[in-house]
Amino acid sequence: MELDPRMTLSVAISALLMAVVFHFQARSFPLTIQGIRRWSWTFCLLGCAMLLLATRGVLPDFFSLVVSSLLLQAGILVFYSGLCQFQGRTPHLSWMALPMVVNAFSLLWFIYGEPLLWARVAVNSFTNMVLLASCLRLVLVGRVGEPRFRFSKLHTGIFLAGLMLVTCVRGTFALVYQPVVVPHVSGQLYAVFSIFYPSAVMALSTGLVLMAFDRLKDELEYLVSHDVLTGAYSRRGFLSLAESEISRALRMQRPTALLVLDLDHFKQVNDRYGHPAGDVVLRRFTEITRTCLRREDLLGRFGGEEFMVLLPDTTPSAALVVAERIRTAVHATRVTSVHHHIRFTVSIGVANIVGRGTLEELLKLADSAMYLAKSRGRNRVEVV
Repeated sequence: MELDPRMTLSVAISALLMAVVFHFQARSFPLTIQGIRRWSWTFCLLGCAMLLLATRGVLPDFFSLVVSSLLLQAGILVFYSGLCQFQGRTPHLSWMALPMVVNAFSLLWFIYGEPLLWARVAVNSFTNMVLLASCLRLVLVGRVGEPRFRFSKLHTGIFLAGLMLVTCVRGTFALVYQPVVVPHVSGQLYAVFSIFYPSAVMALSTGLVLMAFDRLKDELEYLVSHDVLTGAYSRRGFLSLAESEISRALRMQRPTALLVLDLDHFKQVNDRYGHPAGDVVLRRFTEITRTCLRREDLLGRFGGEEFMVLLPDTTPSAALVVAERIRTAVHATRVTSVHHHIRFTVSIGVANIVGRGTLEELLKLADSAMYLAKSRGRNRVEVV
């Protein structure tokens, strides 16, 4: 029921090694990926807790039992907050701190007030289990929009669940048998635990490293396929998705429309108000356009002030309605930047494909329609 000093030392060394790994991983990862530095602190606190626990009989019980236990739970709290930060969720630290407070009072009472080994171990085990369960839930839920099943999440979740199970067995044993002294552990069982605890720490750390690299992969894929300024698809990302969508439309003989949108006199906005104001206009234009589209529609930025919209399963008349809706919404918008109220408009070209054609042909037609709108006075929609 109590961990052997040699076992706790091996866990401490494993945890401190992983604290160093996460420290340097946090320094090398982009700032958009948060939480890894807190994982480093988690393993640092775990290592310190195990080092103190290994001094049982050398240092007073206050340090080897009370402080070590509270350091361990503080590490779980930091781990929880790091998971929240990693996944962009709001931590509920006040509720999470409650088991730690209960454990602190029970440790002091069952060591110095009414010494009861089994009660101390039971409360400590079950409060640890509550904290670990909150962390397990966060790992399995993941970030919004993240795939539900990922090896890194399952790997981390399995070993968190394993730690919870061992903690639950420890607490249940204390409650059921209520030993007054530390029970004897057989050599075989001791060997099992000597392997399990350090291995669990390393396996849990490996899962977290894999989660971090999955997140980095997602970030890189997003940067490749999306425009950093506006959040719309980049030229490469848009063309890739549009090719697939048009191939599907041709196979199923479904109508598809493409819109080419170009902001009118955008160079004058940059020259008069500055490039930061131009960036604000581009972001606002993207927001307006998105409100006029369906979930399945594609919005991409081709560069500068030129955008593309692909409308799957859309008839020519419906595409014209969407284009007019965007034009009207943009015309009615004012953007405030550096005490200036900026008006801007958009010219839109619409091309439709029904039954045959390619993305390249559709682009040429829509582009021609857009230039026609420019030549006829701008702030209008033309269809070819």
